[in-house]
Amino acid sequence: MTQVAERAEAAWERYEATGDDHYLDSVALNLHDVYVGGERLFEDIARRVDESVPDGPHGHQELLDQMSSDIPSTRPPVLSPGTRRQMERYQGFRHVVRNVYAAEFDADQIEPLIRRLPAVCEAVTTELAAFADTLEQTAAEGA
Repeated sequence: MTQVAERAEAAWERYEATGDDHYLDSVALNLHDVYVGGERLFEDIARRVDESVPDGPHGHQELLDQMSSDIPSTRPPVLSPGTRRQMERYQGFRHVVRNVYAAEFDADQIEPLIRRLPAVCEAVTTELAAFADTLEQTAAEGA
C-alpha cells in the first residue's frame, strides 16, 4: 500500500510540475490500486476471521461497514469510523477510475485524495497492525 501511495505522490508532483495528463492518469491508477490493495486485505479478514464476505452490487460498501463494525465474540472493529470514512472516498474514486475514460480525470477531484493519502495510508496501516496484535493476543489467551 505504501509503495503504491508513494508512486501516486511522485506522479502528482510531476503532474503539478508539467501539467502532463499522462502523469494525472498515473496518479488516478495508483490511487485506485491503493484502495484495491486495502480492500483485498479487508476481504481476507472477512473471509478468514468473520467467515463472511459481502457480495452483490453494494458489496464494496458493505465490506467497509463490516470492517468498521464490532462483531461480538469474533473480533473488534478493524477500522475506526474516521479511517472508514476516508477509505470510502477512495472507494468512490475506484469506481470513477473503473467507469470513466482517462481523458476525463479531474485534477480538482484527485488533489484532495492525493493530499490526504499519506495520513490515510498511515491510519490504515496502524489500525491493521493493531488488529493483528489483537488477534495474536486472543490466540495466545485461547492456547
